[in-house]
Amino acid sequence: MAYLDLSPVIIAIRERPEEFEMIRGNLHHRSSRHSFQFRQDGELRVLVDCDCALLMTRPEEAATFKSAFDEWHASYWQAVEINREFASHFRRRRGWREVCARILARVIEHLEAPPAAEPAVIRRPISR
Repeated sequence: MAYLDLSPVIIAIRERPEEFEMIRGNLHHRSSRHSFQFRQDGELRVLVDCDCALLMTRPEEAATFKSAFDEWHASYWQAVEINREFASHFRRRRGWREVCARILARVIEHLEAPPAAEPAVIRRPISR
């Protein structure tokens, strides 16, 4: 039986990690538009619209690819995700979100402000 040779993708993920990303839990190679799904049972699925998906992968080669993926995820992708999340904290809000955030900030500021001291009232007797 013929098998799909995974060596090109294994080399690519090791040498050019920036060409890959995670989309909906699957590994995606941007330029080829090939996606790879690592299933819990150890099976590797190639998700693509071309004939590449017709061939099965060798279990031992799929395991090598999974190891390369795990290394890529730990050494490259996690840092990308953390930096994206960090940057999102500093993006300017747009539209209604910004208005709501400003209103909420003012409400919180008002609630956290110390209560104003009541002005002293000087009572004078009414003279007749």
